[in-house]
Amino acid sequence: MLGRNLLVATFLLLLGLFSYGVIALLESRFEAGDMYAPYSSLRSDPLGLKAFYESLEQLPGTQVRRNLDPSGRLVQEETGTLIIAGIRGYELRFVSPQEVRQMEQFVGRGGRLAILLYPLPLGRALSSEEASDQQTAGDQKSKTKEESESSRKEQSKSVVSLEQRWGFEIAAARAEARSAETRKDSTKEAPDQPMDRSGSPASSPPARVRLPGQSETRDVGWHSHAFFRKLDPAWRIIGEDEGKPVLIERSLGAGSLVLSGDSYFASNEALWKDRQPALLAWLVGTSRQVFFDETHFGIQESPGVMNLARRYRLHGLLAGVAVLVGLFVWRSTTSFLPPLSEAPGASFRVRAGRDTSAGLSSLLRRTIPSHKVVKVCLEEWKRSAGYDPRPFHRQAVDWDELEAQAAQTLPGKPDPAAVYRKLCTLIGPVRSTTKAERS
Repeated sequence: MLGRNLLVATFLLLLGLFSYGVIALLESRFEAGDMYAPYSSLRSDPLGLKAFYESLEQLPGTQVRRNLDPSGRLVQEETGTLIIAGIRGYELRFVSPQEVRQMEQFVGRGGRLAILLYPLPLGRALSSEEASDQQTAGDQKSKTKEESESSRKEQSKSVVSLEQRWGFEIAAARAEARSAETRKDSTKEAPDQPMDRSGSPASSPPARVRLPGQSETRDVGWHSHAFFRKLDPAWRIIGEDEGKPVLIERSLGAGSLVLSGDSYFASNEALWKDRQPALLAWLVGTSRQVFFDETHFGIQESPGVMNLARRYRLHGLLAGVAVLVGLFVWRSTTSFLPPLSEAPGASFRVRAGRDTSAGLSSLLRRTIPSHKVVKVCLEEWKRSAGYDPRPFHRQAVDWDELEAQAAQTLPGKPDPAAVYRKLCTLIGPVRSTTKAERS
């Protein structure tokens, strides 16, 4: 017995250590945030936007939330500033009509939509072959989102290009300005030049930004080679990189649109090395509600019991239920009493002169008073063989007479044995019947 308990305790200890290790590993990954996409507000390393998100949370009167609902309910019901950071440029060419309508309705109600592109590396202009592949991916993405909403099954599965709809085009600045040989030569001349994570030189010339209402321009660290061309006259150029527009703004309805060719200036690294508070304040605008979109990274909040438990902080309740289940399993598999063979002084003794009939008689004496014995017997007989006495007895039974006789066995009345014999006389002898007679 002792060896078995030691084995169980060892197994539970190893299981606890393994669970602790798994939980610690997951917590370290979630705290670092490197499991999320670059420029996600859930990411706390240099490539994330968590510092920007938490900085806005510290502002009095400002509400900051993440959009994890792919149905677009947030942009349909709320008004504020919606920041979509780290999105690839080609994704703006393959947007579902429903998403376009939701974004334009959000801006039309007075919202501010800021789209910050993922940094475009040197010479990464989108080829026609890549565009074809991305169109297929965009069609599949649009189809998946539309099929998940039963109320919009009749909607068209075609995609819309925001470049054509809003009047702009994304291009690669230095891919146009330099030939492949020039780029190769410049790389050979500076082989030890550090590169940032987007594949561009870390010492790229900064962008020149002039915010509305300010006469002076400021240098902003820029890690992307994307710029905007073929702009609609409604667009206003806010920032330029080597004379190419990289930060633009326009009005749409009661709100405004912002397009940036880079997301670096809002990243954790930029807020540490080259923070631009005036630019970030202009990006957010005057709204007191700021939303960071995470659905374009594939991060979604699916409804379920665990999400509800997390939202309402039911961790203690779940832990209590787990403890109760563990105690129940322990109680079901373990006896708190020692076995008879191990009990001190245990011995098996047989009591002579006592059989099962005597045991039944003792049990009846302890549980049924003597004046109720006849009544209990009659009730049991009625529930079993007495439910239909005609096939089993020679004459019909008068139940009223039987119950009246049984009621005479009260304290101080005749002996129950005499009443029992009288009931047997009224019922009559029992005869056995065949199966054919019963049917």
